[in-house]
Amino acid sequence: MSSLRTATQSLHNLGIQLAKSLPPWDMNLIWEAYKVHTKSKESVADLKSRFENDFAPFIADCKAFDTREKAKLMIATRGKVDNNFLEVLEKAGKPKLDENQRLVSFETDADAPKGKTRGRKPRSGTKKQSARNAKKDALKAKNVNPYARIYSVSTKRRSAEGSSQEFEVSRQEEEKAEEEMQKIPKPKKIKKPKPVKAVSNDYQDDSKSMSWIKAAKARAVVLKPQKDEAENESIVETPKKLSGKELLKNIRIVLIGLDNAEYEGLIELVKDNIKLLEANDKEIPSSGVKTMLDMLFRMIADSDKSSVAASTTSVKRVLELMRFLVITQRSDDFAEILQKIEKKLEKLNNSDQMIPFKIVCLALETFITYVSS
Repeated sequence: MSSLRTATQSLHNLGIQLAKSLPPWDMNLIWEAYKVHTKSKESVADLKSRFENDFAPFIADCKAFDTREKAKLMIATRGKVDNNFLEVLEKAGKPKLDENQRLVSFETDADAPKGKTRGRKPRSGTKKQSARNAKKDALKAKNVNPYARIYSVSTKRRSAEGSSQEFEVSRQEEEKAEEEMQKIPKPKKIKKPKPVKAVSNDYQDDSKSMSWIKAAKARAVVLKPQKDEAENESIVETPKKLSGKELLKNIRIVLIGLDNAEYEGLIELVKDNIKLLEANDKEIPSSGVKTMLDMLFRMIADSDKSSVAASTTSVKRVLELMRFLVITQRSDDFAEILQKIEKKLEKLNNSDQMIPFKIVCLALETFITYVSS
């Protein structure tokens, strides 16, 4: 259990604090970040299943979160709820468990709607339809033809009771009206005149001229219209766009994964920008993100090896987190950058390379400014 607590503590430092802002279905990002942080070779599914039963007691005892945040983590990690934690949840709100004692949903008084909610008004046609059905039922009870149309003629001056005059039209009267309508002559369709090919009188009787024209037609070359190159250049495909809020969330995971106090200012900057984009998200073209990622890779991978600084970090570590940032975009546009990162990591497999923190900070700050502005 001590080894489990050590592992979960590192997960707490890296990813669990993001659960305050992430919905339950984004917990995969936390497990992915934990996998990168611990350099584990297990898949995300194996990590989730291994922590599924033992991770729940750690969440229940953790004092860093309130009851709502603990319930949110329980739902995300599918942890089993014991009796002690169930009492805590029942005091704070209304928990709902499945057959395996796993928390499915949790609702507090703050989540409930304030005041009475007004019901939606029925459509205007609903009342009319119900009135027609009621009239048909009444006619059936009186043995009257239910298929006769009922017309409601509203008088300009209604009586004191507000009633309207009603009368019914029989099927025979309808048939008479249809016969009279058929007697009315229909307008004739005007035929459009066919275009007549104009033939010059000079060639009607001249057989020599007609043969010359036929020979010229046989020798004629049909030219196909060529497309204008300038017109083709003006046709541009609609660029793909990415969510600025999701990009900032992934950048925040990268900064937390670097695990250094010098990045706290950038983490707070990203956190504030995420709050600004909660109400109105920003769409960023993938081409611009691709350019910024390429710049970020060149600043980190092509740094001067002979540079010596007071505080440095591992290039291999930064590239692993950058690979995580590229993979989470789930786009084929970044396949080339991902291939560059993989090749650089293969070169650094046995021997690592150090890079000053200032270069990493400058590269990430430039990327954050582009996404947020």
